[in-house]
Amino acid sequence: MQHQCCHGGSASTGREAPTAHFRGRSHTRPGSLLKHQIPIRTFGDWDEQKPGFAELDLVGHEGRVARGDFAFTLNLTDVHTGWTEPRAILNKAQKWTMKAIQEIELLLPFELLGIDNGSEFLNAHLISYTRKHAIQFTRSRPYRKNDSCFVEQKNNSVVHRYVGYLRDDTPEEIQLLNELHGWVRLFVNFFQRSAK
Repeated sequence: MQHQCCHGGSASTGREAPTAHFRGRSHTRPGSLLKHQIPIRTFGDWDEQKPGFAELDLVGHEGRVARGDFAFTLNLTDVHTGWTEPRAILNKAQKWTMKAIQEIELLLPFELLGIDNGSEFLNAHLISYTRKHAIQFTRSRPYRKNDSCFVEQKNNSVVHRYVGYLRDDTPEEIQLLNELHGWVRLFVNFFQRSAK
């Protein structure tokens, strides 16, 4: 079978060229000494029978080029109800993540009682914020996606499904992402059934 080489010519191979599939990337890095202050919570530890205990995650919009600043969607998913709140931010800086968490908290139809997250959220500001507002703060194990399976499911079915995998890195694109997230959150939370 003939296929195009990267230099513009063609080459013959005995097998068909693989189809390109866009997938999300993990942008998580291990936390600092702060992680020892936060207890670990795994999938099997979730037994809450009321809303308010949520998982947080960041979904990168790097378009397969993880250089420079690019947008992220901070995604919060309530474990008991499946309620999901996506919010686009310019990068992973703690000032943007804290602002997004506070904005999301105002949109929730219930009180935020607990946050479980990956190591990208381990910073002194968030620890202080959760203590001040009596919010339980736990973390999942690094590189164990099943520990955060509720939000990981919504990263795909809510964020990537409607946004896709292209690169977004300008303030105008952040604004458009948040306009889209505003409509998507209403659609998925009020008009779609939620299953675990």
